[in-house]
Amino acid sequence: MNKILTMFFLLVLSSTLIACEKETVPLNEGVKNPLVTEGNSEFAFDIFRELNNDDYNENIFISPFSISSALAMTLNGAVGDTKDSMQTTLQLKDINIEDMNNGFAYLNHMLTNLDDDVEINIANSLWVKDEFTMNKQFEFDIKSNFNANATLLDFEDDKSVDVINEWVSDKTNDLIDEIIIGIDPYAALILINAIYFNGSWQDEFDPSKTQSRDFTTIDKNVIQVDMMNRTDEIGFYEDSEITAVKLPYGDGSISMYCVLPNGNEDINSVIREMNVDKWNDLRNEMNYFYEVTLELPKFKMEYGIKELNDALINLGMDVAFDERAYFPDLIEGMEDNLYINAVNHKAVVDVGEGGTEAAAVTSVVTAPGASPIEIEERTFIANRPFLFIIGDEEGNILFMGKKVT
Repeated sequence: MNKILTMFFLLVLSSTLIACEKETVPLNEGVKNPLVTEGNSEFAFDIFRELNNDDYNENIFISPFSISSALAMTLNGAVGDTKDSMQTTLQLKDINIEDMNNGFAYLNHMLTNLDDDVEINIANSLWVKDEFTMNKQFEFDIKSNFNANATLLDFEDDKSVDVINEWVSDKTNDLIDEIIIGIDPYAALILINAIYFNGSWQDEFDPSKTQSRDFTTIDKNVIQVDMMNRTDEIGFYEDSEITAVKLPYGDGSISMYCVLPNGNEDINSVIREMNVDKWNDLRNEMNYFYEVTLELPKFKMEYGIKELNDALINLGMDVAFDERAYFPDLIEGMEDNLYINAVNHKAVVDVGEGGTEAAAVTSVVTAPGASPIEIEERTFIANRPFLFIIGDEEGNILFMGKKVT
């Protein structure tokens, strides 16, 4: 049987939702589940590693949390081998769907209420071609756990593209103004996940101290960058392979972690070896009794639109991309007619003296106090390729990037 081309757009954007609400569904504030955080973090390094294989010598910036959230919503409609392969790829195979939904509901509620001085907005929405009807249980579960409303839309009307892109622009605070160029006339569903981040450093850099400095790119070219700098007691980690610092935002509930390779290591070899265990070691073993001379470049980065199909297939999700796919719980009457055709991602970040602003878009297209001690000194000079991660104190990774040029 030929599959009917269907589209899901799973977008990391900002803020709240716009949609037509048919009925009041109580929002689930969820239950904290370390298996969801651990699985999301492991998937974050998996997907970043796969993308790094393609963009070895290029800057990369993504929101792994967005990709996980979008695919987790889609997972609610999967059955059998399709469900198993998606759970394995997402590193969520040891958790049932109800517990997974509760875990994501907790993260959505927790992150958006984490810190009054850090803006984190998460939104989800479902756009349904006006000739189709969503599976009621799927619609309820996604509304309850992910706060996603369903809206009927005429995908054959060119204005539908503008409607969705306007939503994208609004939810990313205009950082991303377009994710859809056109909608296939056979599309049935567009599913959007959105996250927007704006955080001020707990200890801001003095703009008057920012100076032009050399930055050696991954291909050994020397370029000029605006280098921020300060000397302070900064969380510091070092082992034989990496040196890292922790730069908190707001009240310290969420931070940027910057990682430089040591010795003969390069940034790509560090990325190859990064996993959730090393991530937890880095976070938990930060030393706060060093006075660190820190130099970090100001930078803006835009990544994508990047297709994630091959990366997800390489991670074991191939069943969802071909005729073997089985998503019976998404659209009424199309139980055997849906598969994923493309997963795309776009993200932007702006790092400066005051803090960080970031947003990302993912689209999935488917067919049908201690005693005083002597302070030691350390340095962290990011004048060469480095990895950076924005994450919270529980280990959740919102954004991850690599600056090499």
